[in-house]
Amino acid sequence: MRSIAGFTLVELLVVSAVIGTLVVVGLINYQGYISSSTQQLIKNNLKLIALGQTEFRSEFGYFLCGDPSTSDHTNTINQHLFNGNKTIQSDGTLTYQVIGLDTSSNELNASNCSTPGMAQNYILKGKNIKSNETYCLRNNSSEDC
Repeated sequence: MRSIAGFTLVELLVVSAVIGTLVVVGLINYQGYISSSTQQLIKNNLKLIALGQTEFRSEFGYFLCGDPSTSDHTNTINQHLFNGNKTIQSDGTLTYQVIGLDTSSNELNASNCSTPGMAQNYILKGKNIKSNETYCLRNNSSEDC
């Protein structure tokens, strides 16, 4: 009897199934790492903006804020808080907002942003456009936004 070297069809199918399973598990874990790193990037950027806000307020007497109807204030943040340096990247997938709060009512208020004493509180919002996740930070409270 002649012996032919090679693999049977069943052996090849089993190996293909094992490799396919490993690829699926790897992709799921990879997506989780990407998602958690993006979340951490947004949270770190919000903290960086908050530090910039503290410096801005000590110089001008009020916090920088933007129009609440505008969804992305990243360029304004870079220009005014970081002297034009692109500290916060704007690649179209992550957006940042700085929304002023009226001191007396704690309501959103964009009209008094540049008046010293008016916008003494703010909300920072960071949004991941791809996953539609939003994170926020308040300067005057630890409660959720």
